[in-house]
Amino acid sequence: MNIKLWNLSLLEAASHEFGALIANAPVKQRGLQGELRKWSPKDRMAHLVYWLELYGASLWARRCGRQPEDTRNYQVRNDAEWPVRRDWSSSEVERAWQRALLLVAAEVEHLNEQ
Repeated sequence: MNIKLWNLSLLEAASHEFGALIANAPVKQRGLQGELRKWSPKDRMAHLVYWLELYGASLWARRCGRQPEDTRNYQVRNDAEWPVRRDWSSSEVERAWQRALLLVAAEVEHLNEQ
């Protein structure tokens, strides 16, 4: 399988799903801030941004011969990242998503086709 095409299709699917989340989130809830164990729709979208950013950073690390960050203890990471992003507005989340997509797409361009 061509790894570059696979990653690009993954990005396309992720972008589609993110768009669906935005479109389906009730307007009254789009800007709400949740709690650590009770995330709002906006918090969930910001959380997806975090993991997309981390994926881009992992691709970069591998390309540079470095070890990607260890994500096995994801719950600790989730809990630490939530307060960092909880104050973002819906528009900030959407802009961060677009930036993260561009970051990952740029890293994907560096992948070998195999």
